[in-house]
Amino acid sequence: MSILYAPVGITPTKPLTPSHIKGLLFFDCIQRLESLRSAGVVWHNRRPWDISLQTLRFWAYLDATLPGQDYSQLGEADIGQQYMQCFQSGPTPAPRELEHYIQRIESEGYVHPSSVRILGLWQHVFEWLGLNKAVLVHSEPFAESQQDVLARLAKLGLLLDQRRCGGPVFLDLTDHGHALRSLVSEHGLPNYLMAILRDVWARAAHHTEVCLYHDIGVERDYLLLERLLKLSGITARRIAFNRVAVDGKVLSARQGGWHHFTATEILQRVAKDYSPAEIRLGFLLYFLFESGIKRPKNYSDDELAQALRKARDILLALPAGEACERSVLAAAVRTKQGVNVYGCLSLLQQRRVDNSLKRGILECLL
Repeated sequence: MSILYAPVGITPTKPLTPSHIKGLLFFDCIQRLESLRSAGVVWHNRRPWDISLQTLRFWAYLDATLPGQDYSQLGEADIGQQYMQCFQSGPTPAPRELEHYIQRIESEGYVHPSSVRILGLWQHVFEWLGLNKAVLVHSEPFAESQQDVLARLAKLGLLLDQRRCGGPVFLDLTDHGHALRSLVSEHGLPNYLMAILRDVWARAAHHTEVCLYHDIGVERDYLLLERLLKLSGITARRIAFNRVAVDGKVLSARQGGWHHFTATEILQRVAKDYSPAEIRLGFLLYFLFESGIKRPKNYSDDELAQALRKARDILLALPAGEACERSVLAAAVRTKQGVNVYGCLSLLQQRRVDNSLKRGILECLL
């Protein structure tokens, strides 16, 4: 059995926030735990997210308002502030202003200097949290052309193409209970859903299952993706996660609210006195156990600090010894739907749980 993991991407246009931390850690743990029983491949490609209108609009805004800007010394907050201004007051660029970005992304994997800077800054956060840094920079050509995808959709009877009369192109799953969803605008601009289809749909055929991973904010599109994959004969499932509230609000990064709560600032402010293993485990306990089960109303420095202290205590209290067998560990974490990340973190905190099982969980997660 081979699983293709297709997590939602993060556009490199702003700081990483508590919601991003939770999403990254949750997916990483799911993939690690499921690898105990099933081979899997993580689909990571920069281009579908770089070619999205959200990213292109920001790049065009920067080049129009800050021509010749040196981004190499700017921080996440500096670039993130420009990102907010772009979407709060910046004009929507004309399609012709974005064409050359699309061409360069398609042909050479172009990344704007501002996003190159952001990706470099994100690498430090990935190091501290024990995440794979290679996913940040991986870029390869799309698996299929846009025309190939549209032809496949038409063959399945799932396309409403209004280009002949100057209109957009829609994914048509209305017969299956879903509203029409645009794929290509009346100006010929594809959206991120089209970009995902160009990359994931063809690759999915080489695996026995596709795992779609996303935040609740884009659930509508991922419901469509799941249904489309199933209609084309591909086994698919979805895993969704809730975002983390900051000051009582769950906001997109373009709306703000992340000042003083970026991943870098949180790590430096709360976790500076802890080891890498303690940071990784402490963040798992807070963002996936506390936030996942107890659902606190707000992100809290104090509660994260408590989780870090708990992580230190768990690691110090666990005596040296052998971990349990892989099959035993796989059976302990398995559920009908996949794996139970929350349950694993709960086991680490229970005194009566066998130490070999705790060591097995820690070896897998850390």
